[in-house]
Amino acid sequence: MKKQLSLTLLSTLCALGVLSASPNLSSAQPAAEADAHNDAGKALFKERRYLEAYRRFKQAAELSAEGRFYFNICFSLNYLERFEEAVAACEQVEPNGADPALMKKTNTVLTALRAKLPAPADPPPAGPTTAPNAPDPTNPNPAGTTTDPNATTPNATETPPNANPGDTRWPVPDPFATKEPTGDYAWSLGLTLNPLANLGVGTDSDGDAVYSAGVGLNVFANFMYGAEQQIGIQVYGGAGSLPPADDAVPDPLTIYDLGGAIYKHYPLAKNIDFSPLVGLHAGFMQPDSSSKEVLLVVGLKLQASVDYYLGAGREHVLSFAPAIKAYSPAFSESEMDAKDDGLDTGGAILEFGFGYTYRFTSPFGSGPLFTLE
Repeated sequence: MKKQLSLTLLSTLCALGVLSASPNLSSAQPAAEADAHNDAGKALFKERRYLEAYRRFKQAAELSAEGRFYFNICFSLNYLERFEEAVAACEQVEPNGADPALMKKTNTVLTALRAKLPAPADPPPAGPTTAPNAPDPTNPNPAGTTTDPNATTPNATETPPNANPGDTRWPVPDPFATKEPTGDYAWSLGLTLNPLANLGVGTDSDGDAVYSAGVGLNVFANFMYGAEQQIGIQVYGGAGSLPPADDAVPDPLTIYDLGGAIYKHYPLAKNIDFSPLVGLHAGFMQPDSSSKEVLLVVGLKLQASVDYYLGAGREHVLSFAPAIKAYSPAFSESEMDAKDDGLDTGGAILEFGFGYTYRFTSPFGSGPLFTLE
C-alpha cells in the first residue's frame, strides 16, 4: 500500500513538472517559427519576390511581435508601393522593441516613406471672400495688363513658399530607391588563372629562349573612381613560373609582380563590357629556386578584358583578360648575375587570363545601411 502511494505521488509530481515547463516550451515554439518565416522572407526579398517576402514577414510578426519583423514588413511594402501601410508598419517598430541602430534605420526610412504620401489638401482661406468682379489687390497682373514676356517662371522643383520647412513631403533622399541593375559597384575582388607564353624573357648569347611557356595566377582589387565615366583604379599582384627550355638551365624562372593600374569599362551589350587597362609594377625574378636572392625588374602591363556579368545585381563577373607584361633588364648588384640566366635584356610575357570577380556595391570598409533585420 505504501509503495502504491509513493508511485502515485511520484507520478503526480512529474505531471506537475511537465505542466510547469510547458509554457516555456510553447513560448519558444512560436519564436522559432517566426525566425524561420523571417529567414524565408529575406531569401525571397533577395530574389525580388516582394509580395511573398511581405507575407512571410507578416506571419513572423503574427507569431512573435518584434520590432525587427515590423521593419521588414515596412521595407517590403515600399517595393509593393503600399506606402501608407509601410508607414503604419514602421511606426510599430519602436513599441515592439528596437535597439538604437534599428531605430536610426527606421526613422530614416519613415522620413522617405512619408515623402511619398499624397500631400493633404490645403484648407480654404479664412476671412471674407472677394466679390466676383472685384480686382484682386495681390494680383501682379490685373485685368487689362499684359504679362512681362521676359519674366521667368518659378522652378517646379523648388519648395513652395508656404511650405513648412519641417514638412517631410518635400524631396528627401530615398533609401529604397530602385533601378534596373547596371553593374555599378564601389569595389571588387578577383583573380585570374593565366597560361603564359614567353616573349623573350631570358635569352642566351645566341638569342635563343632559356625558358618556355608556363602558368601564372593574378589577384587584384578594383576601386571605382569615377562611376559616371566608369573609370577605376586597380591594385594587383601576381606570380608565374616559366620552366627551363633545355637542360642548360636547371630551374624554372619564378616571377612575382606587385603594381597598380587604371582601367575603363566600355559597354558592348547588356551584360558585356570591354575593359582596357594599363599598369606599372615592380617585378621580382628568381631563377634559382634554391636561393633566396631575387632580381629586380620594372614592368608595364597592357590588358584588354571582356567581362560577362551574372547575378541579380550583376555582381558576379566572368572575364577573358589577355594581357602583355613587358619587363626591363634585371638589376643585379649581388652574387647572382642577371647575365648568367639571360635576364640582362628585357622581355615580355603574354597572359591568357581566365578570371572571376565579385563586385561590392557598398564603399570599401563598410556595409549597406538599409538591410533587412
